[in-house]
This record gives sequence, structure tokens and C-alpha cells, in this order.
Amino acid sequence: MRHSWPGNVRELNNVMERTMATLEGDRVTAADLRFYLHRGKEPRAVGPGSLLKEVVAKAEKVAIQDALKMTGYHKVKTAELLGIHRTLLYKKIARYNIALLPG
Repeated sequence: MRHSWPGNVRELNNVMERTMATLEGDRVTAADLRFYLHRGKEPRAVGPGSLLKEVVAKAEKVAIQDALKMTGYHKVKTAELLGIHRTLLYKKIARYNIALLPG
């Protein structure tokens, strides 16, 4: 309730539906919404003069890594959280050489 939502009501509804689909318990916490609450912020490790492709790739990699952590590295739940198909998630994991285990 204290967070300012940058999108419209339909986007908020979609986020809540995705969150509920991946929720373990019966309460939504800030940790469950971490990816969505920080999606409008500038991606980590992006400096001035970066090419758009590089910025997008870095942001996408960070988003996938964060979503994997949030779902306990459950790939189906991660794909749902990110709003992409599972096979596309696998391709992006391979492209960015993302570790599938914490650490």
C-alpha cells in the first residue's frame, strides 16, 4: 500500500495474478514482489556510454537471475514470474550463461 505503482491498473492486476500463481503461502510480501517493485529502476552495472543492446542484455540477465532466486531456482515458476514461455527462459539462461544453482 505504501509503494507508488508506476503502471496502470491492468498491469498491477497482471502482476498480482502472476504473484499469486507462484506464491508459496497465503500472504503476499514485499519479497514476493521484489522483481516488480524494482523493474523501473536502472539496471546494475550499466555505465554511461553503454550501447542499448548491452544495457538491455544486462537488465535482462539481472531480471532472470533475480527471478530465479525469488522462485528458489524453479524454472517454470521463474518463466511465469517473468511472463515468458519456459523454452524462451531456457534459451536466455544459456545465452547469458546463468548458473542454475545458488552460489
